[in-house]
Amino acid sequence: MAMPLVAPLFLQDAEFGSTLSLVNASSVNTYATVIVRSLSGQTILQRQITLPPSSPTQVGVQQLLQEANSSETRGSIIVEQSPELNGMAVLAQLSITYQGSHASYIDEELAMPDPTMGSSILRGVARSKGESILVAISSLSQTAQRIELDCLNGRGNPTSKTVELPASTTVITKACGQGRLGSQSLTDIEADEDSSGTNAVGVQITSNAGPGQFASRSGTVQRSEDCRFLQHRLCWPSSRGGGLVRSRFIQAIRRPRQLLHTTDPC
Repeated sequence: MAMPLVAPLFLQDAEFGSTLSLVNASSVNTYATVIVRSLSGQTILQRQITLPPSSPTQVGVQQLLQEANSSETRGSIIVEQSPELNGMAVLAQLSITYQGSHASYIDEELAMPDPTMGSSILRGVARSKGESILVAISSLSQTAQRIELDCLNGRGNPTSKTVELPASTTVITKACGQGRLGSQSLTDIEADEDSSGTNAVGVQITSNAGPGQFASRSGTVQRSEDCRFLQHRLCWPSSRGGGLVRSRFIQAIRRPRQLLHTTDPC
């Protein structure tokens, strides 16, 4: 049975809109079960989406929330392909659009936490220069887990903190600072106290719940004329030899009339 695909964070409010894209790579008609969860872990909606063979399908998160008569604006999404399929046949991506004076986009390839990988650590490198790095951590466990969040900036001043992650919930927190994100807008987040002059920041997330029990994404809010929002993927260290797995990464920043793809060191 294929592992579920996870988008640790969707945003759907006056500033942001999210769209889920699904691709059926098989040659048969099939379906995927989409589960939309609130930050508190409550299931907002569970819906089967029909997927034609070898074709993409898109569904707006706003449409899913309206079907459920939900006023939630943030949460996570889990995608499970039909158990009748062999291998990994359904892929998914979540696109988040910032609808400010200059539209910006984040393309988030859904993560596939795998308990067989043997690692309960996620690592990544974020780009930051005087901005705040946010991390969304989404639980896939039915029990509470303790998350250790370590941050290492280019000046060698590491910080560490512990985050309690209740079952099935999603936590949004600063990677290199104290405090969680409450109801305030992402565009109002203050810069980290010790982030001035830093270009690269290492982030490590460790869970005491074991492999495959959480998914996470990090992002840097950059305040500039084109209102860019940078998304960074966190990768699992391989337990079968050195290096990092989950090497396929897409960081897409769409400025007006321009699409830029870069590759993550993972």
